[in-house]
Amino acid sequence: MKAAIDATPTGDETFLITEHLKPYSADAFSNHVLGWRKSAGITDKVCAHGMRKTVGIDLAENGATEYELMAALGHTTPKVTEVYTRLANRKKLSLQAATKSTLTGIQHDQNTKEMSNE
Repeated sequence: MKAAIDATPTGDETFLITEHLKPYSADAFSNHVLGWRKSAGITDKVCAHGMRKTVGIDLAENGATEYELMAALGHTTPKVTEVYTRLANRKKLSLQAATKSTLTGIQHDQNTKEMSNE
């Protein structure tokens, strides 16, 4: 795949190109996403920025640092990437907290006692 990307006339930073072998403008790409979405029968609102945000969240959830996110998404400051890392950290913390809860065990014990009383 790398060889194919390197061989494109647009260089190594563009891999989606128009039928004229040029990189999509932001507006043109957004319009194509809308068309592709409709063609696929997807009725939910999906936009090009949403796909980019999904990539940012996925990278953050898998341990990418703010500066790695900046490089991957083309941001010049960490302001936006902090949102992704904050969301990822919050999700990670909530999952860790859930493993520390004893309520599941208490609930199970109560169900067992109730069942034994029947």
